Amino acid sequence: DTSPPPYNASHMGRENAASERLSVASGTLSPRYQNSVNQRSYSFDPGEEDADLEEKVEEYMRRDSNAVKEEIKAFLANRRISQAVVGQVTGISQSYISQWLLQQGLDMSEPKKRAFYRWYLLEKNSPGATLSMRPVSTTTTEEPEWRSNVSPVTGNFRLRRGSRFTWRKECLSVMESYFGENQYPDEAKREEIANACNTVIQKPGKKLSEFERVTPLKVYNWFANRRKEMKRRANIEAAILESHGIDVQSPGGHSNSDDIEGNDYCEQ
Repeated sequence: DTSPPPYNASHMGRENAASERLSVASGTLSPRYQNSVNQRSYSFDPGEEDADLEEKVEEYMRRDSNAVKEEIKAFLANRRISQAVVGQVTGISQSYISQWLLQQGLDMSEPKKRAFYRWYLLEKNSPGATLSMRPVSTTTTEEPEWRSNVSPVTGNFRLRRGSRFTWRKECLSVMESYFGENQYPDEAKREEIANACNTVIQKPGKKLSEFERVTPLKVYNWFANRRKEMKRRANIEAAILESHGIDVQSPGGHSNSDDIEGNDYCEQ
């Protein structure tokens, strides 16, 4: 049979999911807080504004890798920036960064190298510019559940304990809106949020399955993961500021509920 295969819309789904994931992560999909997050995000997906930066990255890609290593090592030492901070911001493991910097002849994959060089050039030219930088679509780092699970066709996330619940983009918009109002919703509010999510994803004449339905427990898990991610980012920002000699206070309060891994809960 030489007939062409049937059209598959998953490719467009992946592209749309990727752009939606970035919008959700930056808060632009929140209907009530669209103007609350105006800080530019230095993600690893280049935009038109970053054309000059991308040209510099390409220039570094053409340079001798060992020479670039020495330059970056000197930069990290002079700025007193730890490899752990670089790893958290870029999504590349600290051990991999350490091996690459110290071991002659060891080379990074091209995507990792581009991400590393992009971070280096941003931080070198604009100290502190990488505070809002975040890893995007790497195969070595699992994104937080509240950010990554927009579409089941993305396929780059490690599953734990059976199938993972996938948050639809319509629900994420609702969740971000409520999160902006109150990061610690009580049981009644979680019920309200779950109902709001189910309302926006309910299709006329079709009943939601138990797996598709948003429950207060799923809302609880999402909020816990979202708070943990905020605290993780605050710690990264504090570490970078301290590396520039700026005294900062430790991140805010801590909730015992945030110590619980939301994905460890099971709904019967």
